Amino acid sequence: MLSKWGILSIEMQKAVAEDEQERELKDITDETEENLQDDPTIIDYQEEVPYYVQLKWLLQENQIKEFELQLRFLLQDKFVKKGKTFREIEYVADFKVFKNDGSIEIVDIKGA
Repeated sequence: MLSKWGILSIEMQKAVAEDEQERELKDITDETEENLQDDPTIIDYQEEVPYYVQLKWLLQENQIKEFELQLRFLLQDKFVKKGKTFREIEYVADFKVFKNDGSIEIVDIKGA
């Protein structure tokens, strides 16, 4: 890689590439409001917005297959015990990400 300082070593090339990737990711999340202006998707919490924007970018760049929002997982069915009814218990995940390698990642964003 040729830079304004001349030819960079392999280690320096990797460092420059990683720095550029971090800078690119920061630019993506910094443009959150611009990226969501024409997006009708409703995000429940403000903390989830940067991750949603990042997922949209990853999808656009073919880094992931797809993603889903606000998935419900049944943890326990409704049941009756000794005449008392117990309601079902659900877990709602923020995101489900389908990766290119076939794996699936469940993501829950926690606020500060």
